[in-house]
Formats: sequence, C-alpha cells, structure tokens
Amino acid sequence: MPFLLMTSRDLPGPIWNVFGGLGIGESRFSPEAVASQELRKSTQKVFGNSRVKTYHNFKPDDVVCTLDPKGVKLSSKQEKGTLTHDSYADDPLSHIGCYLRAEQLCKSMCKLILARYQMSQGLLKYLLIVIVIATIISAIIKSNSFTKFNTIHLDNVTDFRHLRVALVCRSYFGDEETLRNSLIRTYSMFVDPEIFPLTLVLDDESLQDHAMGNRISKEFNISIKYEKLPSRGVIPHVENPKFKADSFGYHRQQWSTFYFDRHFSDDIDIIGVLDSDSKFWSFLTHESILNSKGEIKVAAGPTDLYEFDSLALKMKHSFEVMLTNRMPVFYWKASFKKIRKYLINIWQKESFDEVFPIFAHPLYSQFNIMYGALYHLKSEGYEYCLPDILNSYKISVASNRDWSSIRTGCCLTYSINCRRRDNDFSRDILRYSKYSVAWEDNRNLAEEYHAVVHTYINSMNKSKLHKMKSFCTHSFN
Repeated sequence: MPFLLMTSRDLPGPIWNVFGGLGIGESRFSPEAVASQELRKSTQKVFGNSRVKTYHNFKPDDVVCTLDPKGVKLSSKQEKGTLTHDSYADDPLSHIGCYLRAEQLCKSMCKLILARYQMSQGLLKYLLIVIVIATIISAIIKSNSFTKFNTIHLDNVTDFRHLRVALVCRSYFGDEETLRNSLIRTYSMFVDPEIFPLTLVLDDESLQDHAMGNRISKEFNISIKYEKLPSRGVIPHVENPKFKADSFGYHRQQWSTFYFDRHFSDDIDIIGVLDSDSKFWSFLTHESILNSKGEIKVAAGPTDLYEFDSLALKMKHSFEVMLTNRMPVFYWKASFKKIRKYLINIWQKESFDEVFPIFAHPLYSQFNIMYGALYHLKSEGYEYCLPDILNSYKISVASNRDWSSIRTGCCLTYSINCRRRDNDFSRDILRYSKYSVAWEDNRNLAEEYHAVVHTYINSMNKSKLHKMKSFCTHSFN
C-alpha cells in the first residue's frame, strides 16, 4: 500500500512525527483526519489502487518510493513506463532516502491541507463572532422594545364595571363529558356566576339534550336555553362527511352563533362566546374584556386561513381570531343584528338563513366572519389587538388548552396548589396560541392584573369564595 494511503497511526516514525508534533487528536474533523482523507484522494488519483499499474510521464530513471509493513519498497520503471520490477532495498542509505522522500512529500501535503483547515477554522471563528455581535444587537433592540411596552399599564375600566356581561356556549348531549370536565369545571374555579352568568344553548327537539340540561341546571348555577331546529335547507346536510367541520351538528353550532343575541334580555350589554372544551385558567374580570375607552379588546392575528370566510364577506379580510385560540370571544349584544344585516345586504337576500348555506363549507369560522363584518362596517366599540402593536395588549383568561396553566392559575389566584408554580405563568395570560405578541414579556402588566384579581376576590362573599377555591383544590388532589 502506498504510504499516502495509510492512517497516521500506521505511518512509520518520521511520518507519524509530522502529525504527532502538531498535537492533534483523532477527531473526525481534526487536521490529521482531513489530511489523511485529502492524501488518500490525491494518491488514488495519481497512482491508482492496484499494486501493478501503468505509470505515464515518468523518465526511465524514476524510482517510486512507497512504504508497506515489510519496510521500504522501491519500484523501478523502464522506458515504456510500465512497472516491471519490485525489490526491497537492503541498502540502509536507500532505506533512509526513501523515508526522507516520504517525509518531505508528506510535510508538503500537510502544510497545504493544514493551511486550508486553519483558514476554515478562522472563518468559523469570524462567523461565531458575527453571530455573537448580532445576538447582542438583537438583545439591545429587544430591550429597547421592552422599555417601550413596559410603560403600558392595565387599563382602568372602573367606569365600565356596571356593564352586564353574559357568557354562552352552544352544545349538545354528546359533549356532556367534555363540557363538565373542561368548561364547567374551570368556570366554577375562576368565574363569579353573579357577575358573568353562563348559559348553555341546546337542541330543542332532542330529548337527550333536555335530559342533560336538567342534570346540569340542578348541579350548577348555569342557565339552560333550547333552540329550535331551523327550516329545512338552512343547515347543510352532508352524507358521511369526511370532516367534522362538514357535519350537520358543526354547521348548526356555527349558525347558532349568529343568533346568540336572541337568548338574552335587553339589559345584557356584552356576550362572550365559549366552546364546550374551553378552559379558564385565570380569574375573569372586566379588565380582561375592555380597555379604558370601554371598547372590547379583540385577540386578533394576521393569518387568513379559512377560505370561506372571504366568500361570506365577499372580500379578503385582514385578520382572524381562531388561531389566537383565546376565549371567551366577546361581542356587543347589539352587534349581532348588525352582522346579520350586513351579510344580508352584501348578498342581497331577504334573511340571514338564505345567506348561511352559501358559505357553510369547510373551512370557515363564524368568529372571523362576524368580526370581519364589524370591521368593514367600521363598527365602534372594538379594539383589534394585533400581535405586533406595542402600545396595545390583550389579557386572556381562557382557551382550549391543557391543565398546567390552570394549576398555576389556582396558585396565583387563591395561593393553593403552588407546588408546581410556573414562574413564567405571567406570560400565559398575555400570549396568543400561534403568535408571538409584542407585549408577552410585560410582566408588570400581568402583575397588575393579578393585583386587580386579588382586590376583587378579597371583597367576595366568603362562602362563595370558599366554593370556588374548593374546585381548584379538588381538581389537583
């Protein structure tokens, strides 16, 4: 085997010293390994791999010196350039000469390879320096942005606490277990039912729904309403739908949302919509709903995901509220009638029930369509809190999420179940599900909100407060 094909550990002393003197290890990316690979390629290219090979462009007196385990090997070539004779040199001078020649060639190759390696290492160092500098600059910029929104404080909504807010969820008997384990369970932990009463809307024609409504109304302080089935043809009916979003029940729930206002009396100002699997993880107050101007704060994102939202509105809408995954979704009660009228007008129909089947195809979002209509109507009373707006914020107290934040919510609200307190929880009530928001690291804003919560619960009736605490205690024991 030619010496250039050997690894450094196989090389005789003089050649091994070339590498050994460098103090280099055997790592895959070390100069030694790189040199070995490069030399191997060069040798294969020039001499080939076989022991007997035709060599071109050599003079008759050329002697090729190679090394193998037996010693130094001299190969002489005739004028035709063909290897005809192999002999091992007994002459010590030839032996030494071959070593010297091998060492010299190896050193020359190694210098070139090491130079390349050192250059790449130098470039790597410069790259690391650039990354470090960029990180520092980014941190400075981020720090400056923090300074901007750290000046934001929780809006004072004292003048609007007289506004009456109703919560509502459209469900059916098949969702009873989910409803009990998620929405009702956490509603009992974090919502004062006297301030924010919850209403369930069920199917009027279903005996199972009536039975479920009777059970829930007896166990919890929750109102039950029943809704009649709309006229035939209003709700699309798809045989064996491939998606849940194309099922009759799903479309009926969406349709119902547009009519939630008719389930409440005129003294209700705001309606907050929830799903059956929604979970509260912090205490609900007016501060999480309104700004200092008395406008509803909307958790909005920039994505246009649902294609049939644009069909319903007959235009592209500039934001959505589904992927933020923040509940409840609040509307002024008076807005429901405005939304239906807007959709009737743009489609030139006589009623909303004629409009609904036009866009009731997967995928669409009733929430996106409703906010889109209000936005295009330039309806007052809403603040759209998009993720990149520094001087805005949205406090969120519920979503469809896991139980880890709920445990921490029990700790921060009632000082119980604190064995797993998450120090980063303050960000949970400021975050959106799929978006990074400009205010999510504003811890003082979260602290101010919890201060309001503590002031509120300290003024609550003790027996009612004890009952709410007990739901937190029993849920994690």
